[in-house]
Amino acid sequence: MHRPNRLRTAAFAVLLATLLSGCGATNGAPAETAPVAEAADTTTPTAATTPSGKASTTSPAPPPCKSPSEVPEAQDSEVLVYFTCAAGMEGDFHSFARPVRASDSVEERLNAAVEAYLSGPLPGEGQNYFTFAGKDALNSTDVIGPRAIIDINFDGVGMSTSAQSGHIWNVLELLAFQFPAISEMEPRWNGSCEAFGAAVQAGECLIARRNGDYVPGA
Repeated sequence: MHRPNRLRTAAFAVLLATLLSGCGATNGAPAETAPVAEAADTTTPTAATTPSGKASTTSPAPPPCKSPSEVPEAQDSEVLVYFTCAAGMEGDFHSFARPVRASDSVEERLNAAVEAYLSGPLPGEGQNYFTFAGKDALNSTDVIGPRAIIDINFDGVGMSTSAQSGHIWNVLELLAFQFPAISEMEPRWNGSCEAFGAAVQAGECLIARRNGDYVPGA
């Protein structure tokens, strides 16, 4: 392969540099200067500067209301509890499993689900979920025919807004209607359906039905 004469090439480069420095700016544009060498970057590589083929070991933070513990449906020895984000009571519910005996009756399963909901999320499920009362707020649960009766002590529980009232209705229905044998849900406040209806701005005792209807309580 033919190679250029290195001495001739170097001499030509020196001559060209001399001519350009004597001419200065051309066409009104400032003459370009050689870039100044910058100090070596000693900062820690970011995701953008991580060398190709070396994945970053930092995992992105999960969304605040997404948990790997969520389950879409319960197994035979489980019931579901439902939570929304702690930032507010509006939005989608997230379902988590709680263990029960496979031989438990529907009434026992309902009681376990309501009690678990009022107790709140488990540590492994995250702290971003909301429950409106506490475990001691549950008075009783009963299943009479197709109707679930959930009696809760709401003393000290704020239900002053329509969002809060709607949230309580929704979660009690979800807890009850996860069981196919239950088609009606009667909520009570310390034994009174009328007191519950007044607290949630319904104005009367109302029975929730699985199909989404509400009928006056007998």
